[in-house]
Amino acid sequence: TVTDADGDGVAEPGELLTYQIEVTNNGTADAINVMVSDPIPADTTYVPNSTRVNGQAVGDIGSGVIIPRIAANGGGAVVTFQVTVNDPIPSAVMMIANQATVDGRPSCGELTGCTPDCAATNSCPPTTIPTAKLLPVKTVTDADGDGLAEAGETLFYQIVITNNGLGDAIDVLVQDLAPSNTTYVVGSTEVNGVPAADIAGGATVPVITANGGSAIVTFRVVVDNPIPAGVQAIANQATIDGRLSCNGSDNCQPNCTDPATCNPTTIPTAGLQAVKTVVDGDGDGVAEPGEILTYQIVVTNNATADATNIMVQDNAPINTVYITGSTTLDGAPTTEIAGGVTIPTIPANGGTATVSFQARVVDPLPTDVNEIANQATVDGQPTCNGVTCPPDCGVTSECPPTTIPTAKSDYGDAPASYGSVRHTIGGPYLGVVVPDSEAAMQYSADASGDDANGTDDEDTVATLPTLTVADGSYTLTGECNASGATVAAWIDFDRSGTFDANERAEDICNSPVTLTWNLANNNAPVFTNGPGVTYARFRIASDPDGVAAPVGIANDGEVEDFMLNIEDVPILRATKSVLDANGNGIAEAGEVLTYRIQVTNNGAVDALDLAIADAIPAHTTYVDGSADKGGVFDGVTVTWTLPTVAANGGSVTVSFQVRVDDSIPESVTSIDNQAIVDGKPSCAEGESCPPDCETNDACPPTTIPVNPVVPILDLALRKTLAPDQSELIAKGGV
Repeated sequence: TVTDADGDGVAEPGELLTYQIEVTNNGTADAINVMVSDPIPADTTYVPNSTRVNGQAVGDIGSGVIIPRIAANGGGAVVTFQVTVNDPIPSAVMMIANQATVDGRPSCGELTGCTPDCAATNSCPPTTIPTAKLLPVKTVTDADGDGLAEAGETLFYQIVITNNGLGDAIDVLVQDLAPSNTTYVVGSTEVNGVPAADIAGGATVPVITANGGSAIVTFRVVVDNPIPAGVQAIANQATIDGRLSCNGSDNCQPNCTDPATCNPTTIPTAGLQAVKTVVDGDGDGVAEPGEILTYQIVVTNNATADATNIMVQDNAPINTVYITGSTTLDGAPTTEIAGGVTIPTIPANGGTATVSFQARVVDPLPTDVNEIANQATVDGQPTCNGVTCPPDCGVTSECPPTTIPTAKSDYGDAPASYGSVRHTIGGPYLGVVVPDSEAAMQYSADASGDDANGTDDEDTVATLPTLTVADGSYTLTGECNASGATVAAWIDFDRSGTFDANERAEDICNSPVTLTWNLANNNAPVFTNGPGVTYARFRIASDPDGVAAPVGIANDGEVEDFMLNIEDVPILRATKSVLDANGNGIAEAGEVLTYRIQVTNNGAVDALDLAIADAIPAHTTYVDGSADKGGVFDGVTVTWTLPTVAANGGSVTVSFQVRVDDSIPESVTSIDNQAIVDGKPSCAEGESCPPDCETNDACPPTTIPVNPVVPILDLALRKTLAPDQSELIAKGGV
């Protein structure tokens, strides 16, 4: 079976098709190593790695896949794969057919009527899906019928959409904007004669039946009065389900996406006028280093006689390089523009011809270049930039050249392995110094290339704090300009020479900006390559997408790279235990408790002059001289200073004793104690605590329960022995 992405049962250009082959074993024995293969259907492209057997990824279906086993008596297996319908679909293709083979036998494209172990295609037909072939032809008629758009005149646009495919087209969306130099007549849109939603927002045709069915969408506009100088024609093009309409006078193809094949619908407004425009690769109207510029020269003949053998000449602008073979005449390849392109004929009364070519902006682009200007000649007359140009322009002052501003760029300066990054200067910036421009990446071992080139403008942070392999988190606070912009930063914690996705932090600029890396969660970066020199990168931009990655181009903002050090430190784990004298795990009145503190160094460097301090727990008394290894008791706290705890698992243990008070308040249920090791609390033995504990919540104190003490009544009994003799039975006596 086959399913199309939008579920309308029609294969459309660019649409994803999912094929499913269900293999059922109705025999009484298991089928072993069943081979399923399927050639990718014509007019489609296989989606790599899309083949699945019972939901598990396998090799590509075109090479065949093996089903290890299909159980007997109705057991089954499912093989799926995906293809994308080619765009465009050739005009002669009415359906897409496909058939797999299962152990050499063809699959069946019908749910019923197929026999098991089919051996012939006539018994098991292929799986098919019809194509939708929409051919929209758009025409324009002016009110007085003279074929010219005049100021204030109403133009009537009609789009006839014909479905030459074998499947009905459902919910066809037709969109069109009123052409430049016209105004849309509100409420004038109709679908098949019935009022519909205004076409600018999209008018929906519910269904266009297959095999030649059609629908008609119409709307009206009024030509501006006056028509701006230089406007020689009004051009317009609709989109039908994202495909372009055709003006009906060219060799139009269904499902058109190429303006060279489906030209817009035009009507002349009124000798030769040549308008030259330029479009940059990313469409932001700024020429950037390495970017491709596409120049288009539209020559319009507003005279009453055809123009013949018109010569168009142009050279690639300064600071660009012409792309060989890029010159076209009305969309078809032609001679190179520098040697001249001859247009055989431009019809009278608004006939046009279009010459285009491409040039690449040099990289690096000199920093003193502010714009790229260019002007062609048409039969010796200069082209115009399309702003305010009269026909048959004779002097450049009347027809100014076509220009595009250049981008001033800020580049990164970390080593080359960290990749290329560039920001078009403008808008938000980091620190307090406005960034200067560079012509290219400033790769440098100490990330100071940008600082050494022009202004030292890298000032997000004055100094990056030292980073250690034991840090559980790392926070930087810096300056930024432009509240609301996105600041992203990366630190190469694992010193791999690249910035990884889990090495990123982000904050919104509200100077100062605070960036925090949590180094303790499951996806946290790790110090794989230990201590040493590493690098950080900071980026700011108005658009969060511009700083989503550590490399690439952002349309505004700044980038700053820094070098910093990762240092090795001891990683200490302090565990504290308690043992009571009789070993029953309960502290009793008068009993001696022995505390042991074991400190283990799991870091790569020795711990030197390690300080341990332990305040004697409440309801106990220190046993004089019980602290080992030079421990000193000052009446409150036992302290030790240990010269060295060796790296890589070295450990040391200290101990001391206390005696439980004879009388403990009833409210006391346990005796708690915690040492401080190198400024951080110890962890109770048996608890799962992280190294270098920061809080008591993370590392609980060492506790031992207290045996409850029965209160003794304060009574005295006097016994008379003789008239003048007596004795007092002491407390506790019987």
